Amino acid sequence: MPFDAMIPPEAPRPLLIERVLDAVRRSRDFIAGGRWCAGHLEDDQGNHCAVGWILWHEQHTSRGFIQYIALPYLWRALPKSARKCRDASSEFGDLTTYNDSHTRRSVVRLFDRAIAAMEADATAQRLVANQREAVGA
Repeated sequence: MPFDAMIPPEAPRPLLIERVLDAVRRSRDFIAGGRWCAGHLEDDQGNHCAVGWILWHEQHTSRGFIQYIALPYLWRALPKSARKCRDASSEFGDLTTYNDSHTRRSVVRLFDRAIAAMEADATAQRLVANQREAVGA
């Protein structure tokens, strides 16, 4: 994807949540493809845990906002029994505990639930943006 400054002004810019959604989908695909580890953010072979992939995208895309949007969605996608924190402000611990105590397949399903919630929010944001454009706000 080109830098935002290189996108012609007439091209529609992706919503922030859509950019984060792309990183979460890619993280999910890496995990589903076997690039997953438990007990560490990253292992010797370059595999990452659930949180590790989100942080990897944060570091390698220089966007600086992925983790702040993605981790709360992942935390809310956890089964209620896995949410030990009272809110998503310290979701990191709950997510790493879930990653380390569950199978890769369970972690992929966690990402699937988070992606579904993000897609619903992205759709709602697109509708609002379209309505604002229609009324000239």
